[in-house]
Amino acid sequence: MLFIGALAFLCSCSSFLEEKQTTGISSPYSTEEMLESDVFGIIAKFSGTFGFTGEPMEIFSIPSGLTHWAGSARLNKHKWESSLYFTQYSTTDTNNKFFRYIYNAINGCNVLIASLPDSPVDESYKKEIEAEARFYRAVLYFSAVRLWGDLPLRLETISVESSTNCPRTHFSKVYMQIIEDFEYAAQYMRSPARVKEIGFSVPRPDRYAPVAFLSSVYVTIGSLLASPDDNFWDSSKEGRAPDFSAIGISSAADAYAKALEYAERIIPGTDTYDAECRYRLVEKFSDLFMFTPEFSRNGYDAWMNPEQIFSLTYTPTCGLTSYMSERVLPKFPAGSSHVDPAKTNGNMGRWRPNRWVFQKWCETYPGDLETVKFKGKDVTLYMNGSDPRIDATLYFYEYETTISDNPTKIYPQILNTHISSSNDADKYQCFPYFRKYWSYSYNYDEGDHDFYFMRFAEVYLNAAEAAAYLDDEASARQYIEVLHARARHSVPDGEEDSDMPSWENRTFADKDELLSAIFWERIFELYGEGHEWNETHRHGAQWLVDNISVPKNAFLDRWEQSYVIDEQKSSIYPQGFRYSTDPVQTRKALLAAFPYNEFLYNEALSSPEDQNDFYLQ
Repeated sequence: MLFIGALAFLCSCSSFLEEKQTTGISSPYSTEEMLESDVFGIIAKFSGTFGFTGEPMEIFSIPSGLTHWAGSARLNKHKWESSLYFTQYSTTDTNNKFFRYIYNAINGCNVLIASLPDSPVDESYKKEIEAEARFYRAVLYFSAVRLWGDLPLRLETISVESSTNCPRTHFSKVYMQIIEDFEYAAQYMRSPARVKEIGFSVPRPDRYAPVAFLSSVYVTIGSLLASPDDNFWDSSKEGRAPDFSAIGISSAADAYAKALEYAERIIPGTDTYDAECRYRLVEKFSDLFMFTPEFSRNGYDAWMNPEQIFSLTYTPTCGLTSYMSERVLPKFPAGSSHVDPAKTNGNMGRWRPNRWVFQKWCETYPGDLETVKFKGKDVTLYMNGSDPRIDATLYFYEYETTISDNPTKIYPQILNTHISSSNDADKYQCFPYFRKYWSYSYNYDEGDHDFYFMRFAEVYLNAAEAAAYLDDEASARQYIEVLHARARHSVPDGEEDSDMPSWENRTFADKDELLSAIFWERIFELYGEGHEWNETHRHGAQWLVDNISVPKNAFLDRWEQSYVIDEQKSSIYPQGFRYSTDPVQTRKALLAAFPYNEFLYNEALSSPEDQNDFYLQ
């Protein structure tokens, strides 16, 4: 209800984004309740059609090579073409609008921070509010710097002059500001007990959230420094190489050591664990996505659980739409309330996982192989895997639909999502769907699936990657096996745990092979949660070629993947398309192009180099 009230408050308060604020009885900063409302207003700015829960989640995931849209017609030329080159062009509307969404939210943080000194509210309360606002600002800049590199670093409220004349700041300085904000937030944000004492009806991050994010920030910096001559900056140009010496980081090892330090502050069982921290993994992986009022286990439900670090919350009564539930799931899935054929359109099932990732997952944790006839030829594919996370993440074989917008069809019916010997004409559509966004009130109008901006499993993955880089393979295995133990247990209640293979006896040829395996563990654990761009773009061009382009091209070379059905219907990719294996070309795509609208109206940006547009190079 506070979330709804915040939205109503923002709609009615036209002065919120004005450059000059005043205090007084009608000021939006004069009471504790009003300050809380402003915080909820900042959180609300994360969402929307072109916010973190809308199209950007899709459009910046596709260039990873790990997801796609259901057909090339779903993307205009720039979106589709640039995705196949691992990037997004400067003129892509989503690229421009997402940039504006992020900076609108950043300005909301800056306005609130700048207004606090004149607020009559108690100083300790204001300190908590400032810390939380700086936390959200750091989250926003961390999201932006990984997409666009150098950024306008705005820490004050926007004025006419600053909005039209703001140069880009070197990305390493942006990272250091992110770290400064997170460290301030870790010191002054509310403790878990204090958050519980105030009694919010939706999850709010506490002082350990910035600690978790710092583990991700330092992992990212570590991976950037691990490939200094193969990343998005040109080290041969003066002033382009990153410099983190001001925060004591001179190498990738330094950064990874800091990542491990922050991760182990909040991982139970470590020497530096802070017992006040509330984070723990939920009992079963599928519990994270059980958005129904009837579900609860061990004192938690899907909306309020101890694995959440920072979530964007939707409820059946908040009046907002979870675009994931609206657009990602298939039409009319059995058990949902989506039963009105008039309320359907081509957006449904539009953002999809791909067969390559599914087959990779099943090869890593093997299940059943099946040979089927496809156009008279034998095709052997994995039909499932032994990792129970697969079933919670994907509709990977079939799904039941209960109603149709075509009254001549008989329903319920089982629809295929995998290549088989039936429905040849629809083979190009037989891809898995994401299942994580299932909610029991799912329909075309709304969904109440929350967006996990960060959850505790990511901290274990950060610890594993950092330990692996620092040559502590035993600890890396241990952190991964914590997630594996939960995965094996994530079977339907009453069933025995899965026999999913363990890493205890798995051998790795070298550190690079171990780090590659940890990368895939990130994808398997977090698939479809908005991490794909970051995970594939931070390791450098040669890594992207070796780990995405080459193996995925080999998969696309398989006859059943590139087969053309007829002149109108083809495979998901343009016929004959293969990802570039040229590191020089791939390196140009490690960042998204800087949005054209910003380049057009910001007088401080004057050279094509500022635009960083693959399309123009």
